[in-house]
Amino acid sequence: MPDNIREHAAPSARQRSRTSEPFSSFMRASGPQLREITSLIDAGVIEPVVDRVFPFASTNDAMAYIEKGCAKGKVVVTVRPTEEDMSQQPA
Repeated sequence: MPDNIREHAAPSARQRSRTSEPFSSFMRASGPQLREITSLIDAGVIEPVVDRVFPFASTNDAMAYIEKGCAKGKVVVTVRPTEEDMSQQPA
């Protein structure tokens, strides 16, 4: 595994329980890095944490949530409506 990815990999849940320091990472998307990150997730080395999921129509709410500093994990904006989104639409 390339050293630069391991240095920036989020700690596992077990490692996080031993430290109180928050971890955040920003990486540029590249094919090789995304494949390596996928293998780390699949192997359980890193665990992505999703805090909240917003539909695309609520992107402003998602941004406000992030700006308030409330997020304890990734904030996801879905582009395609989920079944739950569709069930909440007026008839």
